Amino acid sequence: GDARSAARGAGIFAFSPHSSGMEGLQQFPRERAAMPGFVTIHPMLVHFPIVLIMLIAGLDVFATLRRWPLGARSVIAALVAGLGAVLMISVTLAASLGHAAAEFAMARGVAPGLLIPHLTLGSIATLMLFGWALVRVWIWWRKTEIGGGRRALILVADAALVALVIATAFYGGQLVYDHGVNVAALALR
Repeated sequence: GDARSAARGAGIFAFSPHSSGMEGLQQFPRERAAMPGFVTIHPMLVHFPIVLIMLIAGLDVFATLRRWPLGARSVIAALVAGLGAVLMISVTLAASLGHAAAEFAMARGVAPGLLIPHLTLGSIATLMLFGWALVRVWIWWRKTEIGGGRRALILVADAALVALVIATAFYGGQLVYDHGVNVAALALR
């Protein structure tokens, strides 16, 4: 059949570019497109851990360039500890909602293999980000001095975590933009 009947069978929107207006846009039954709230919250919430790890890394680089202390009770250590505490909460929520959204997608017929790269990297990122945030809170709490090799280790860990988060986000973006997972889609004829 044509794209419109295929779209109708898939329970999504169909659009005819030959129409003169909105009459070509057809919404199919609401019960087929309805998604629980957690599915729509995950894509919003994941931006918090992304921004937080980049802020932490940016603060570490900035402090290093300015030769400011990263540890003990320095301002940078306090900022990073605070951001780290928020990071632990946000990454846990994002991962929990992401796993629930994946279950919802698979129940709707999305092949598990399509989700595996994002789920795997997301799980690794969650554990690594949570652990790193915990380390940074611990550094502040214990008034640990950071210098020399430890400072370099912090910068390497920051860079690795930012790269991991970017890779995870790439696969998450593919799920949405390339495959339309858990979003209402338009099918063009």
